[in-house]
Amino acid sequence: MLHISDKLIKSLIIIILILSPLSIFATDWPIQRKIDLSSGFGDFRANRFHTGIDIRTGGKVGTQLIAPVSGYIQRIRTSYNGYGKGLYLKGDDGFIYVFGHLHDFQPKIDLLIKAKQRADKRYFQDFELKKDEIRIKKGEFLGYTGQTGAGAPHLHFEKRTANNFPLNPLTNGFSIKDKIKPTFSKIGFKMLDNVSLFDNGNRNMTYDVKFNNQTNQYYLDTLLYFNRPFGLFTSVYDQMKNAGMKQSIYKLTLKIDKKEFYQVTFEQLDFDKQKAVNFRYEYHKAVNKEKRFQRLYNAQGNDFNGSISANNSNGIIGLNKNISYGHHTAEIIAEDCFGNKRSLTFDFIFGPQEELYQLDSHIVKNRIDQYYFFSPTTDLTTMKIDSTLPYLNRGDQWGVVKKAEIKKLDNSQLLVKLKGSSAPTTTIRLFMFSKNAVIRDNLFSGVMKKGKLSVRLNYEILEDGLLVNLNVKTRQSSESRIELFYKDSLLDVLYPTYFNMTTYRCFIPPLEKYEHIDKIGFAMSKDTTYPLQFVENLNLTLVGHKNKQIMSYENIYFEFNKENFYSPRFIEIDKRFYLKGPIDRVVSSLVEIKPEAFLCKSNFKVSYTVKKKDPFYERAGICWYSEDEKKWVWLDNQRDGHTLTAESSGGGTFAVVYDLAPPVISRINLKSGLTYKSQNLKVTFLVEDVLSDIADDQSFKVKLDKEWLIPEYDTETKQFIARPAQPLSHGNHHLSIEIVDRVGNLAQQYLKFFVKNTATRKTKGK
Repeated sequence: MLHISDKLIKSLIIIILILSPLSIFATDWPIQRKIDLSSGFGDFRANRFHTGIDIRTGGKVGTQLIAPVSGYIQRIRTSYNGYGKGLYLKGDDGFIYVFGHLHDFQPKIDLLIKAKQRADKRYFQDFELKKDEIRIKKGEFLGYTGQTGAGAPHLHFEKRTANNFPLNPLTNGFSIKDKIKPTFSKIGFKMLDNVSLFDNGNRNMTYDVKFNNQTNQYYLDTLLYFNRPFGLFTSVYDQMKNAGMKQSIYKLTLKIDKKEFYQVTFEQLDFDKQKAVNFRYEYHKAVNKEKRFQRLYNAQGNDFNGSISANNSNGIIGLNKNISYGHHTAEIIAEDCFGNKRSLTFDFIFGPQEELYQLDSHIVKNRIDQYYFFSPTTDLTTMKIDSTLPYLNRGDQWGVVKKAEIKKLDNSQLLVKLKGSSAPTTTIRLFMFSKNAVIRDNLFSGVMKKGKLSVRLNYEILEDGLLVNLNVKTRQSSESRIELFYKDSLLDVLYPTYFNMTTYRCFIPPLEKYEHIDKIGFAMSKDTTYPLQFVENLNLTLVGHKNKQIMSYENIYFEFNKENFYSPRFIEIDKRFYLKGPIDRVVSSLVEIKPEAFLCKSNFKVSYTVKKKDPFYERAGICWYSEDEKKWVWLDNQRDGHTLTAESSGGGTFAVVYDLAPPVISRINLKSGLTYKSQNLKVTFLVEDVLSDIADDQSFKVKLDKEWLIPEYDTETKQFIARPAQPLSHGNHHLSIEIVDRVGNLAQQYLKFFVKNTATRKTKGK
């Protein structure tokens, strides 16, 4: 006989009591197959985060969906967009589980939703159920996965808190065997002050990173020098299997000199702060399909609550002297949901904003030899400078001056001796080297007070200002200036940065005094009495600094408000003369806002008034031109008499276009006059519209024998499907199809067919 001690029994009871809550609320994956993800929690989407994970279903619909916990159906949604057919399960554990893009619901749910659709004569539904109205047990069949809404066949799965905050499922009960460490591919640096440019003449730089097999780390083999506040961004992703789909990183940590400086974690999201995705990721790269670049600093407007920084720096390096002058070591640590880590390391030097050496005096000896004396502006010991050399500029190239001597004097001065009569007219700059870093310092020779040139001016509108680039052809370098005008009034005089004999650049911040700029002038002299040598016409406007700004071009009006933007910025509005795409039915001028992609806090208004005598004004709409797809995109137009109003969240080309063509119905599965032997028929066909498109479920009126059919429609595949509520009876049947687009163009199809009930005929024969 087996005897168990009282002590052992007590221990077993304690273990059971501890584990019982876990067993009651333990979760299972909602599909019974090997879990393979196509999108991760927190991935970039247009103006929003991905609030769940996407589970691949082998490219097919019809995988069984089961309940991960016990609970009740809390909410049901059906739509042509978003989650398509969506189901919300309120678990007994207090969490909400969301399933999107379903193909079909289980019978109890399906009967309920279809009864409501038929009662309302609407496919679109979104309603909540009473607690325990439809009770669900863990492991119970809920429906089938599909591809309704957006995207290819897959299951969108979320876990939310009771008060509707999405949680990362992979760190909240749903685990995967994953031993693969994250992957870095690039690192970027961005200037965050109002004046500075990198040595490449831009506000940001991006570098490829290398991998060290011995240390199992990524690294940047370039030592960079900074003397202004800057931020980091990096392209990094996670995979859960070899050659698997790329997803966002769960946690990123920036350490400087082994101390934590900034950290961001994708653990929980907030539906009220979805636009923070445009700051968490590098926005302009993301909209250009480089969606893996994450910022390691908080830009203005970023209210994402998953980041922390040291000393209230917001991750900005060099802000308010939060870092000392000299050499520093940085490390970015990427960690996935299962503890797999990998780091990217790099070194940099941070220095003072002024030049490291200032020119004290200049002496000419023997009419040939030139002596230049420099004094350091700060303690240079922390810079660990190995050598200092004078470099000569020719065109856009810099090289060592052959006939030069450089010497450090006892009083810490630096003496540079140049030989040759051409030295005063040759552009020379101090280059300092620290390990493999290059610090370009003081220009001290050959920069003329005035110069002649042939110039080509271009400019780029950035998210934080205007970058003016001047490419010049000249044999001698000179000082330069830029003058800004509006209606022939001088707004400001600016002095570009000299990069080399052929390149001058100037960054212009979005200040209120630059509200309108219609001319930029350039001269090779700082002396304002020396006339401008080149003038460029433009049409720049500062927006986001006033409560209301209305601008028009060719009767298309744009209304901007302060709340439309996170901070003031430049835009340019001009007429576009050429378009690689359809221009028929365009009834207004082509008006372009540059840049095409820019951040808006909320949409701005676009309006146009159609001529009162125009017989087709009801078919007109404001459209935006897609450069990628080479087609017009109909905006959500509101009509007040002859005035059209729409909204936009960015720039590009706008015009008013007529839509005179009805939707096209094709590939109807039923043919008029034919006989069908099956009573369980469905109606399928394709619907396409060339411009204004289908507005919603009310665009469809499909009736079988005068009975309304529930219209299911896939906006991506253009496939329509409807199923009669009951098997069709023996005899003649009539199908009517009526489809209208957004402006009322009507497409119609009517047909009659016959259903032969073979089972009935056999019975009669007996």
